Amino acid sequence: MATITLLFFLFLQLITATISTTPPPYNATVYVLLYCGAQSATTDDTDRRWDTDTHFPNFLPSNFSSISTTATASEQDPSINRVPYTTGARIMRSQFTYTFRVTPGAKFLRLYFYPANYSGFNKAESFFSVTANHLTLLSNFSAFLTVSASSSKQVQKEYVINVDETQILKLTFSPSPNSYAFVNGIEILSMPTDLYIHGDVTLSGHTNPYNINNSTALETLYRLNVGGNLVGSTEDTGMYRVWDSDDAFVVGLGYQTPHFDVDITYTSETPAYSAPRIVYTTSRTMANHSQSLDWEFPLNSGFYYLFRLHFCEIQPEVQEINDRSFSISIGNQKAAREADVIQWSGG
Repeated sequence: MATITLLFFLFLQLITATISTTPPPYNATVYVLLYCGAQSATTDDTDRRWDTDTHFPNFLPSNFSSISTTATASEQDPSINRVPYTTGARIMRSQFTYTFRVTPGAKFLRLYFYPANYSGFNKAESFFSVTANHLTLLSNFSAFLTVSASSSKQVQKEYVINVDETQILKLTFSPSPNSYAFVNGIEILSMPTDLYIHGDVTLSGHTNPYNINNSTALETLYRLNVGGNLVGSTEDTGMYRVWDSDDAFVVGLGYQTPHFDVDITYTSETPAYSAPRIVYTTSRTMANHSQSLDWEFPLNSGFYYLFRLHFCEIQPEVQEINDRSFSISIGNQKAAREADVIQWSGG
């Protein structure tokens, strides 16, 4: 069984700021929203319609009624979004596989979990694994322990999975011994083929590159709007990504957070769906050359991490090459020297 070997977060991609019209968002060709175990279809707070999984028996195993049950959380926390968390869940007592027929190519896969006590099921006793085709996404996972170690009361997991020419995506939940699995919501969304890097990427501190190919799965860890507020899913460019504020991760106080309400010109290398306009019009900057601007992120050992940095030069006084030059270090290793956004963007 293969496991995920590459994790990533989105940070700040390279474009230029000039006068432009607002380009259209990405239009997803695959769009699945399943409210697992719910009694009927319903809409969430963003007016997106979630269908109950029982309306699509072709997604479910033939014996789904004997190996699973539906339930509603006994703990209706008003701070939790009702859809797709609190009023529906699919409880699985043995291995359970959803089968989705989708177009080939990269897909966003988002899994939603609300660890609550369901009738006859103790939230602390749920441990399970999740695989997508041949890839292990979660192993002996406990949603209860996950929220216990954080300030959140629900869990959302986001992955980028490539579907091959068979056009089949099998999502399998496997309870650990004497345990059970559950899921509240499943979202599958197509994405542009060129959204993420394919091919060889540089590994910091290594001479041999790492190849990102169609058998590589990615898990989103952090996607941040640097210097700005949270950008909600409906403000994204058609892929319903959430861009969190970076306030909890930036270190020190010697920085500025300029926001320039400029128009953005996207390019063929950085299309309009790369990130919303607000991500490129907010930033953090530091003028003191004796200091650094730092972020710190909790990470697990034993994985490779892809850092994706987005840049847009928006300050009016920065017009020429060498007007602003800086270095970038990741994990105490130099990733770029004399970085210059004007030079990178060609003007």
